[in-house]
Amino acid sequence: MIFDKQTAIVLLESGEPSGPQQVDAFLREVLGDKEATPLPLMKRMIRPLVVETTLAEHGEAYRKDFDQIGVDSPLQRVCGGQANGIAEILGCEGYVVMNHGSPGVGEAVDLMIKEGMQRAILVPMNSYGVQVSNNATMKKFEEHWQAAQRKTGDLRRVDQWHQDEAIHKTLAHHFHETLSLIPKNAQVIFLAPDPGGAQAKADPEVENRVQAMMNRILAHLDLNQDAHLAWLPSRLHPKGLEPQVDSLVDSAVKNGVGSIALVPLGWASDRFDTLCSIDMHCGRLLRSHKLHLYRVPTINDRQEFLMELAKHIAKECGEHTA
Repeated sequence: MIFDKQTAIVLLESGEPSGPQQVDAFLREVLGDKEATPLPLMKRMIRPLVVETTLAEHGEAYRKDFDQIGVDSPLQRVCGGQANGIAEILGCEGYVVMNHGSPGVGEAVDLMIKEGMQRAILVPMNSYGVQVSNNATMKKFEEHWQAAQRKTGDLRRVDQWHQDEAIHKTLAHHFHETLSLIPKNAQVIFLAPDPGGAQAKADPEVENRVQAMMNRILAHLDLNQDAHLAWLPSRLHPKGLEPQVDSLVDSAVKNGVGSIALVPLGWASDRFDTLCSIDMHCGRLLRSHKLHLYRVPTINDRQEFLMELAKHIAKECGEHTA
């Protein structure tokens, strides 16, 4: 046992609607969040109108995507498995907090206080993503923690695990299981979620962090194929970082590539984005070009990943695992 039972491992996720019935409430929450959805000065003054206009434009499409997938988002279930798996290794308790959606920050803190938690270790699962969002979520957590008469000194952030070499090796091993099956003339595309123009401007280093992580993982992979990084835009942020996956696929077709392997680098767990944007959107795109698709599974709650992340958490907190 590394930690005591009054220590909470808290995995932070951006969140998403768990099903079509939550879409409207989720979009209102995200669009109304000044940190998650920065707006130009003039639009800030009419944010409520912007929220309702965007909801009218995109809400129905979101619900249709859920209907086409045929299942609700697996994010809560998978992230819950991650939290419980890490907590079991470390001998403490595991929780999940969604910046938007459920369980929200206040809901999670209330539950933790009720269950007697005295210490919390905050771990953003998209630690290599936009730091503005991560910091906003952690700040919100700290505020609720203080309001519950807990000391901020009993909070610890572990938000740089994407730089851990042992985790790079684990991810490379996981990716290799699928990539070892692809043809030598295939093209490998690592996919990262596009934060959108405003978020990227707020954190100009996000491109460098994601590219550096991909390069470190590639250093542990023995690939004969070309590998590229592409940004997969969300419906709410259609214009963002380049290159986007569509342009890389077009380029591959022109160069006579017959197979493409998609690697979800920027997601630690299956969610609506991976099911919809990667499996549905990219699948249709590749089929339209008559390309063969190989899809590397998301890391999810694989034991070797959870073990290395647990070791990293313990090390950052001054503890040691066996």
